[in-house]
Amino acid sequence: MRITRLWMVTAALILLLVVGLVIASCGNNPAPPTTAPQTTNAPNPTATTAGGPVDAAALYALVCAGCHPSLPRAPGGANQVRGVITMGKGYMPPFSGTLTVDQIVSLANWVANGGQ
Repeated sequence: MRITRLWMVTAALILLLVVGLVIASCGNNPAPPTTAPQTTNAPNPTATTAGGPVDAAALYALVCAGCHPSLPRAPGGANQVRGVITMGKGYMPPFSGTLTVDQIVSLANWVANGGQ
């Protein structure tokens, strides 16, 4: 009886360890998005108007809407959104090698202002 209980406790601890490792690795190895692949090797998306300002709505539709069909909340403001776009977060890849600084700034301001 004592050996059976020891094996049950050992098996439970091993199971907890495995589950913990799986959960811990979820954010570190993001799966590529299936709807709109976004890599830092892609050419810069064109969402400008004939050399004019960046069309943030068009850029959002082109780059972001595949994973974010509705506009996300931006409680931290434009600076926080800019940091997430630039460096990535969780499953979201960094776009510093894909978008220009002007595109990132315009997109962050547009998202932070609720799409305005």
